[in-house]
Amino acid sequence: MRTRLEILSAPSAASAAAAARPAGDAAVRETAADRRRQPPAVATSPLDLPTDFPRQGVQTFSGAVRTAELGAELTADVRRFCRREGVTPFMLLLAVFDVLLARYSGQDDVMVGSPGTHGDVLALRTDLGDVASFRELLRHVRDTVEQVRGRHDVAFAAMVEALLPEASPAASERSPGPSWQVLFSTKAGAPAADGRRLASARPDLFLEAIGAIDAIDAGAVLRLRLGYNASLFAAATAGRLLGNFERLLAAALVAPQCNWRELPILTAAERQQLLSGFNDTGSTSGPGVCLHQLFEAQAARLPDRTALAAADERLTYRELNDRADRLARRLRALGVGPEVLAGVLMDRTADLVVALLAVLKAGGAYVPLDPAYPRHRLLLMLEISRAAVLVTRRALAEDLGALPQAGIRRSSWMRVGQAGRRSHERPPMVVSRSLTGLETTLPPRCRTSSRT
Repeated sequence: MRTRLEILSAPSAASAAAAARPAGDAAVRETAADRRRQPPAVATSPLDLPTDFPRQGVQTFSGAVRTAELGAELTADVRRFCRREGVTPFMLLLAVFDVLLARYSGQDDVMVGSPGTHGDVLALRTDLGDVASFRELLRHVRDTVEQVRGRHDVAFAAMVEALLPEASPAASERSPGPSWQVLFSTKAGAPAADGRRLASARPDLFLEAIGAIDAIDAGAVLRLRLGYNASLFAAATAGRLLGNFERLLAAALVAPQCNWRELPILTAAERQQLLSGFNDTGSTSGPGVCLHQLFEAQAARLPDRTALAAADERLTYRELNDRADRLARRLRALGVGPEVLAGVLMDRTADLVVALLAVLKAGGAYVPLDPAYPRHRLLLMLEISRAAVLVTRRALAEDLGALPQAGIRRSSWMRVGQAGRRSHERPPMVVSRSLTGLETTLPPRCRTSSRT
């Protein structure tokens, strides 16, 4: 695993430090210059975090905050775990945050900024790709943090001059300061001071663990404070992230030997929703209700609500139902009914939806025909299906040419009859039939029922 760090300074802090710089310390300046020559702690790509709202071309920031309390029992478990593993709460919580970000983004290369003691920001990059267990990850994070603390013997003013020679007062006025996507810190008290100092960073996420700088007092309770960009994330998403962090932390404390990819992050409610809620396919419409009847009921309840949007065309439930009724009446006059097939050769427009719904209202079953298919394939599909009616547009019908059997009729879209009545109740039946394996004489057929 490769874990690198680099100290970056906001221009305002750099300017103040440069003004107070002591004269000439060649050894210190050489040490700082050596660090500048190290490979930068920059992730290969930004974290691809899933957002609720699209990221705009021009970065926007609307700050909001969610909080959570870990509870006395979990806080006590954190204290015991840190003592046993020889790490601080900062190291443990940072490792958990790294895992959570990696799981959310699907990326192993994670960059997190953490505020330092001089108004600077420590860039902590963690590559989790070569890490097996959470315990191994935690050890690497511990080594990284200890390296950061070991560098405090270098004068900060000299570090600024060597790392950021352009950070003069004039440069500070020109530059808005570094930008951070994700920030993390632990604090003993309220986060107001660092929050104001880092406001210019405008992060997507800023997680603070309040009450855990280096140790947790007996009886203390850890609290989490998540600042987030409300232009990207909804409040519910921020709350879910805090819940996932708490679940992941609890799992890591119990089984640090497990692979970090396998540690559970779902809360009990999320797991229940995933396993049961999303798989609850029960229907409240009653047995034997057909799809087009459900649509008609919806059209009666919300006739003026938009039901279909295709390109520049929008149809309300009333308009869509009326157009389907008109075509259904025409189809019934042409003999379409139960177990009778109607080919539908239409472009992907609103008319395609009208045609499919009309076939269902007429009581028939449709054979979907894609205009992009070669002409000979379309003719073969019509021949094999023995469709009684072809619903299409005049231009598509002319391209198709002669039909395979003499008994098939065309129902041109422009020759639809006048408005009809609502479809009568019918028992469930086959509503569509797709044909595959056209090379064979008797191709397999896939059927779909109209019953819900």
